[in-house]
Amino acid sequence: MEIKELPQLHNIQVVSARTSLSRSALYRVIKSGELKAVKIGKSTRFTEEDLCAFINNLPSPSMVNKVK
Repeated sequence: MEIKELPQLHNIQVVSARTSLSRSALYRVIKSGELKAVKIGKSTRFTEEDLCAFINNLPSPSMVNKVK
């Protein structure tokens, strides 16, 4: 029998702290499809892989300054 390592799941508070986004902003990016979330009952969870992908796809500070 092969044992698979389960993905690490984070709750909304952890993701909010790591991204500096409010709870409301996180739900907006989930709805837009920018960040994948997993529903477990009434709880919303995020895999480390999906969170890292979201963070890596954010524009760099130098690009944000150019947009202004």
